[in-house]
Amino acid sequence: INESELSATLPASYGSGNYHIRVFDNTDDDQLLGAVTFKEQLPKAKAIIVAGSGPHSSNKVWEETLLNANHAYQVLLDQGYTKENILYLNSVIVDVDNDTIPDTDDDATLLKLEQGIKTWGSDAADLILYLVGHGSTESFVIKRTDSILEVLQADNLALWLNNLQETTNIRTV
Repeated sequence: INESELSATLPASYGSGNYHIRVFDNTDDDQLLGAVTFKEQLPKAKAIIVAGSGPHSSNKVWEETLLNANHAYQVLLDQGYTKENILYLNSVIVDVDNDTIPDTDDDATLLKLEQGIKTWGSDAADLILYLVGHGSTESFVIKRTDSILEVLQADNLALWLNNLQETTNIRTV
């Protein structure tokens, strides 16, 4: 269009992935690496991310928990998930993609996770559940403050997921 703008019609992609654009003129060429990304259209897939434990003074790995939860959110966006199809539960409000709009949907609590699995996620074809924070093979500390300690027991999570799969045929990961 002019010296600083380019207009192009792109053919249909050969598949999802990052593509480069190579521009030629009479004397030179230039390549824009990863300038175009085609994303595979996902079926009705949803994901729930829980940044557990929260920024309590006893939580020595909160920064790492937050980093991993935010990274999971960004990876899901990069894989074609929409913000509407990611439920991000976190005790603090964060803007992962720096668009000035908070990306966290609600506080990380047992009730919000249970509602997310039983109600919000019930219309998905696939449901990814990503929990990051303190826990063990039998439990996960979902929220900790000076006055609150909420722990998700593995048996309760299994019950919620089994009921969801039995009533909806959703594949959970």
